[in-house]
Amino acid sequence: MNEVKLGDPNDKRGIVLFTHHQPVSDRDSPVYQGTAQQLNKILPKGKQVLMFFGHEHRLAFYDFLSLSGMDFAILPRMISNGGFPDKTVNPTLGTGHLVGFDQRLYQSIPQIPLSPFQASYNGFFAITAKGPAWHVDYITGKCAASGCENGLDETEGTVVAAETVTVDLSTGSLTQEWTSFGKGAPDSLTWLQRPAGKNTYTGGEEQVQQADMEPGSVAGGICAITHGTNC
Repeated sequence: MNEVKLGDPNDKRGIVLFTHHQPVSDRDSPVYQGTAQQLNKILPKGKQVLMFFGHEHRLAFYDFLSLSGMDFAILPRMISNGGFPDKTVNPTLGTGHLVGFDQRLYQSIPQIPLSPFQASYNGFFAITAKGPAWHVDYITGKCAASGCENGLDETEGTVVAAETVTVDLSTGSLTQEWTSFGKGAPDSLTWLQRPAGKNTYTGGEEQVQQADMEPGSVAGGICAITHGTNC
């Protein structure tokens, strides 16, 4: 069996992580760093990983970063816009690493006597793995030809972004490259930057520090039941 040796610094193969809670966020605070703390005890120092996560029901892309107190780096991808309806929310926390996010309005849904619910788009992502490279297409719903108020196109979606992430099997380093920033308005995401060419982790940036979930909170209490002291 060709197993990945997580604690072996000589194993340079790429690692892709899928977690529920967000380890970093430009929208919600506190975040959940229990997963990162567990991984920090397992991964070799300096390891770079591609990390997909959810919880916030939104779509957002970050550049390479390292979390405060962690010895490894992540390429964060928030991909939790799968099906739960959520409202459009502007990023406010300013981690300094946010690259792009989906701020498009899909429908304004009446909630009389409350204000209308400004619903964002749902979507999914498709992965094509080939050798040391992962190509990822990020796809959301596409409005019906008669307008968003009449729902979605039932035959196709909209590719709003695409990228390729490659691992160097001799060093374990990751290289990321955007292959598409999607279509123009009204289908365009909000891009704070559009990095051209190949992007890598330099290790020289200041670590990202955010408030962690407190064990005494409701969410922290649920976490403690399943993860103990790692919350």
